[in-house]
Formats: sequence, C-alpha cells, structure tokens
Amino acid sequence: TNPVFKVNTSGGASGVYIYEDLIVSKGITSGNTESGALEIKGGLQYEVDDTKTSSAALETSEHLIIVNSASSAVALTLPAASNGGQEYIVLRQADGAAANQGLLKPAGSDLIYGSDGTVYNNSSNVLQIAEKTSVRVISDGTNWYVV
Repeated sequence: TNPVFKVNTSGGASGVYIYEDLIVSKGITSGNTESGALEIKGGLQYEVDDTKTSSAALETSEHLIIVNSASSAVALTLPAASNGGQEYIVLRQADGAAANQGLLKPAGSDLIYGSDGTVYNNSSNVLQIAEKTSVRVISDGTNWYVV
C-alpha cells in the first residue's frame, strides 16, 4: 500500500517536528527495524472523553473516562474485547463518597484479568475502582487485562 504521508530520514534528516495538532484516523506504525518502538519524547496529553455520574456502557470512542460516584454507585461496562488493542483509562474522582462504588465490568462473557491474578466478570466479581485511583485496561482481542 502507498502511504498518504511518509518521512524518509535516510538522507540524514533528524526527524519531523509538528507544531500544530496531528490527527491520525487509522494508526501510527514505527519503521524502527530494531525494536519496532514508537518513541515519544515529552509525554502524552490525554483529553477526557466524558465524566460519568451514573452507570453506562462505554462507547468505543471513549478512552479516558472520569467516574464521579458522589450520588450513587457508577458501574461502567466495557465494549466487547473482540477488537484487540483497545485501551481504556478510568479515573475515579475524589468524590467524598467512599460508600458508593466505582465499578468496571466486561461485556457479556468477556473477563478482566487483574494485575494481581484476580479474574473479574460482569456479575458476581466486578472490578471496583477506589476513590482517587485509576484503572487502565487493554484488550487482547478476547479479554481485558489491567495494566
């Protein structure tokens, strides 16, 4: 396939500098033959997609979500894990409501594998998000994993 935009640095160029927004609708692939890694200097800045104050199913376009469970428990259901590489970051605010839970559930029969080895499902063992903490999950195409 022919790329729409390609940078060839074999002639001694030191890189590409972008001074405005870069919008990528498909993906970025590294041509680093040694590691395949995409190097980013200076970090990433995320934009919050939504603040949830009630239970909801997450959309595939929502990747950084804030949970505020000050009024009631908030249960968020992830999309199906069938699209490998999906990533979601859920942050729970300091909402002063320790008794109300922030919950993250997989869709259908998908599972969430916790970093401590715990397996979470969407009914009897749901992943709880404590106040002032975050959870980051990534799909392998079958299930979700806490990173």
